Order: sequence, then C-alpha cells, then structure tokens
Amino acid sequence: MIVFVLKEKSRQNYSKHELMAKEALSASEAMFDPLEEPSEHGFLEIAFKHIAAITERVVKIDGDKVIDNIKKRQIPRFKDDPPSQSVMELLKEMQRLNESGGENLACLDPLNDLGIREIAAVSNIHRMNILRKKAVEMPCLDCTQFKEHFNMMYKKLHLREEIGRLKFLMSEEALQLHPEYQMRIQVLKTLGYIEENNTVTLKGRVACEMGNHELMITELVLENVFAESPVEIISGLLSSLVFQDRNSSDPELTPELLKGVKQFKEVAKRIGEVQKECGLKEAVGDYVDQFNFGLTEVVFQWAKGMAFKKIMELTDVQEGITVKCIQRLNEVLKDVRNAARIIGDPSLMQKMEEASTAIKRDIVFTPSLYTQ
Repeated sequence: MIVFVLKEKSRQNYSKHELMAKEALSASEAMFDPLEEPSEHGFLEIAFKHIAAITERVVKIDGDKVIDNIKKRQIPRFKDDPPSQSVMELLKEMQRLNESGGENLACLDPLNDLGIREIAAVSNIHRMNILRKKAVEMPCLDCTQFKEHFNMMYKKLHLREEIGRLKFLMSEEALQLHPEYQMRIQVLKTLGYIEENNTVTLKGRVACEMGNHELMITELVLENVFAESPVEIISGLLSSLVFQDRNSSDPELTPELLKGVKQFKEVAKRIGEVQKECGLKEAVGDYVDQFNFGLTEVVFQWAKGMAFKKIMELTDVQEGITVKCIQRLNEVLKDVRNAARIIGDPSLMQKMEEASTAIKRDIVFTPSLYTQ
C-alpha cells in the first residue's frame, strides 16, 4: 500500500530498532502525532499490518497523478519543478489536518464501519482492543521517565530475543537438513564407515579419498571386485560412475562385462537398501539406476587399444561426451589407486596405474575444444 506523508526536514532518521520501539509504544499514545514544521512530502510503501486505524476523513484527489508527479520530481533533471496541482491540493488538506492536531478526526470501526466478518479477523480485533485498553490503563504511564524506561526495556528484550535467535541458528536443530544428516550418519555406521562414537574407521578413511560415489567405490574396492579382472574390464565397469547420458544405445557386453555389471548392481542395491532402512527417501531402484553402463563397451575397447574412430562406431553418444567421460574416468582410477594405497593393496594400485595408462592416450587427452 502506498501512503502520502508529510515530514520535517530536521526530523532525525530513526534506526530500525528505534522505529520498532516507537511502534510498540504507540499503544499508549495518541493516534495522531502532529509535526511542528512540515516542510517536505513524499510517499511510502507500507504493509497492511502497519495500519493502526482508518479515519473517516476522505480527500478527493487523483492518487495516480500525485504518485506520478512525485516520482517525476525524484529524477535529477526534474527535481526543481514545482509540485503539480494535485499534489498542492493534497498538501493543503494534509497541512490543515496537521494544524488541527487531529481534532475531530474520528476513526472507522473495523467491525461496524468496514464490515469485517471473518472469524479470525474479528477475534484478533477484539483481542487488540482489549490489549490497547489494558495498555493505556497501566500505572507505569504516569512515570515522568516512562519513555526512557520503556526504550531501555524494549532494547533489553530485543537483544535477548536476538541472542536466542543466534543461539538457535548455531544449534543442530536449525539445520534444515538435520534429519537427513542423522539418517546418513546412521548409514555410515551401518556400513562400517564410522564407529558408534563417530570415530572414522579404515573403511571411512578410504571413502574420504574418493571424489564422488564414495560408498560405491569403497564397497567395490573392499569386496575385491577388481581382484581378478583385467584393466580393460575395470575401466569399462568404472565408466558407469561417470557416464550420465540416458539416451545412449544399448552396449554389446561380453560375458565378463555382464558378470561385472551384475556385481556392481548387487553392491549398489545393498547400499540402497541400507539407505532405505535408515530412513532416506531415495528408492533402491533409483540408487542402482544412477550407474549407467551405456559406455562400458566403448571404454572397454578403448582400454584394449581400439582407435577412437572405431569406438565411436559402437555408440550413438556424441564424441565430446565420450571424451569427457574417459577423462573423468581417469580421475576415478586415481581415487581407486589411493584407496588401494590406504588398505595396502599393491596389486590393485598397479592395476589402476595400468588402467590409467591404457585410457590416457591419443585424441582423448590431446588439448582440444573438448577439454577447454
């Protein structure tokens, strides 16, 4: 809501705290606060909740013209223009009202005059009237230093409220994701990544080395899924962790790759089931399906030494996506190598080095538009 206001040029600019204190104090004061020397005017945008009362006085004026003229004179090149006739008429009415000190300025009754019938609103109006009546009857209003004491107490209560708010923000209860956080902690405890006292286990230390899909990679490593597999099989299977395109053609997988895919999905299913049991909303099937084996055949053949032109004939995935997938796969291989180092598995470390060497060749790792 936009309201037209008169103001004194010399009147101080109140801080937000002082304005709130004045608003709280208004219940014990007169509704009308005349200005001593009004010399400026303008308009404010206020919320309906800040309206204390509506008077019977009606000024017939074109509000749009008043607003347009004030906005125009706020532009630097029009700031010296005189107020329009509409503004001058409104100013005269407002100044007369100010000079009278609000005498004979009756307020409309929200229930009888405005016809408010909504139950909640009527209840709030009755409650407001009761509180206002109690406020003006309080004996403390007779104190000559009432305003000073009121401001001191208001400031104290405001600071106490602010302290409570800040304490809440620093507490665990303020975390919007706190329930989910607790669920994920329980997942880690169930899978053995942390102890009951939240101490990180060796398994947890391995997971900390992972860049993404921490649980999946750690479970695969510690279950020795890669122990008997050659580097090209490992590379092809791990591509499922970095390939995200869902519109790829179905790959033609060898029996060894199919066996590995089955192992991957079994591990993912077990993790998904634990998460579900601990209260997380993600469906087990959704967790399993996030691992996409659409480029497994392509990466498998690339690791075996097939030319880039040939592997692109095996899929309908764009070249750029394929290149980025293989590049990201190299980062996953480094993560697995670090995991092998932590658990003391030199054989797996060697395999990851060989797998990285196998895929890190030719155009895929040549600086180009794909790698910018």
